[in-house]
Amino acid sequence: SSPPRSALFAGRIHPMKGLEVAVEALASVQGLTLTVVGPEDDPKYVARVRAIARERGVDGRIGWRGEVARDEVVGLLGTHDVLLYPSVGVEAYSLGLLEGLAAGILVVTSAQGGPEEYLRD
Repeated sequence: SSPPRSALFAGRIHPMKGLEVAVEALASVQGLTLTVVGPEDDPKYVARVRAIARERGVDGRIGWRGEVARDEVVGLLGTHDVLLYPSVGVEAYSLGLLEGLAAGILVVTSAQGGPEEYLRD
């Protein structure tokens, strides 16, 4: 099968959610684009992530959509190859992650908290 071409990050734009991890990963994968959807909870963090994207030369491969309706997020799951959920904080449960699994797309997440318990290789 062909490598993923489009990744989706859907969640609050907050340090605990690890968007900077997704941006760093994007820099190491040629041809991959990233769509970011979710409310921007921390403007300083958003500015830092955007600066990282510029420094890594991937800012042109990131589409910032802002906060969208839940049904639009579900629709985006159907048009992307992979859901990135790089949380750096411990979360017991993630509705978005489970929606990605239900949509049948590849889910890449952190091995901590709830995802570590209910996801395997």
